[in-house]
Amino acid sequence: MKQFLILFFLYPFILVANPFSLDLPLKDTLTLEDYVEIQSQLKKKALELDPLLEQWYPNPAPTRSLLHWSRPLSSKEDFKNRIYKGTTQILIDLEHNKLPQEEIIQINRGGPNCLVCYVTFNGQYEKLVKELPKHLEKVGFNGHLFCKIGGYPNPTGKEIQYCAVPYCFKIFTLLEAQKKGAFDKVLWIDAAFVPLKDPTPLFDWIDQHGYFFKMHAPFSKYILPKTRKFIQDTMQVDVLESRYVSAQIIGFNLKHPFAQEFISEYYKQVEVGFPFLSCFPEEYVFSAIVGKDPAKWTPQPFTKLSFSEEKLRGRDVKWVQSEGYFFLQHIH
Repeated sequence: MKQFLILFFLYPFILVANPFSLDLPLKDTLTLEDYVEIQSQLKKKALELDPLLEQWYPNPAPTRSLLHWSRPLSSKEDFKNRIYKGTTQILIDLEHNKLPQEEIIQINRGGPNCLVCYVTFNGQYEKLVKELPKHLEKVGFNGHLFCKIGGYPNPTGKEIQYCAVPYCFKIFTLLEAQKKGAFDKVLWIDAAFVPLKDPTPLFDWIDQHGYFFKMHAPFSKYILPKTRKFIQDTMQVDVLESRYVSAQIIGFNLKHPFAQEFISEYYKQVEVGFPFLSCFPEEYVFSAIVGKDPAKWTPQPFTKLSFSEEKLRGRDVKWVQSEGYFFLQHIH
């Protein structure tokens, strides 16, 4: 009865109060004029989020420590930088002639496996994405790369309404690769990842299990207490008691029922918005979905997926490659 009452009072509120949603019509094809309007709405949305963060960040703030890593909760500024990330995206920049672009690139002999990557015009990510094809060709990958720069993945026409939801675009881009390239086996990698080894074994795992998740122990200081409770009340999952799903690498066989179930639940959370109020917005949502039925989701066996460039400490890329890592993560 208690759970019913919680949902009874919460869900009517949720349906009309997504703090990130934009006032945009459903539209399959977005024009340059549409993107100019979207960019304008994103700037306004950032101002609307200020009072929300004030309400959700604990007051008084957790005791600060001289050592950043030992704080019980990351700073309000850290949360702001991540939660507002959707509102600071540069989807189009007419002044500098930066226009949305996308491409399906055959790598070597091609095939049904498709790596997927999307970036905005912020920072150095455009350059990194454009270097991906040569790296994939060099490691002997036979498949395709779906890359999208600027604009926004909008496979069903409604996703653009939620582009201010921080970091929610990864699932959308995977679905767009399926729509535009007829790819079912898709693997997202962050643009900062440089392939050092043929990723085909990762696709073999996707083909066998229907999904690919990198999981580890959860972080407590990067989720607001109210966000944690909100997820507990609405999804019946404590994300700090569940396996944490990293979003740097995530893949699906989009025809597999497990993948379809995961994505359906993900869309529900995007439409709510509040579960994304954290320093790692999409990752806690992924973790909550997996936490609803943890026995279903088998951890993948690859222990050397990526190695961070900042940990090289005098060693070079050849050392990382000789150790058998699939990717080197650039500092970004």
